Amino acid sequence: MALEVVVKAALGAPHLLGDCLFSQRVLLTLEEKKVPYKLHLINLSDKPSVSEELGLGFLLVICRFKEVNP
Repeated sequence: MALEVVVKAALGAPHLLGDCLFSQRVLLTLEEKKVPYKLHLINLSDKPSVSEELGLGFLLVICRFKEVNP
């Protein structure tokens, strides 16, 4: 199972992790547990359609699990 994590990007630097403590806590936990994940940084001033695609509104941290065929 693959894990995708969508988190806030830094203001003015969309390629860097933002200052959201919840996002940082999730990422630290994944790193400590050695859980593989794919990181997506989202610029909150230019929100992509990911929130609409998931039908959840926009949350600070979104985790999406997908089945991976071995």
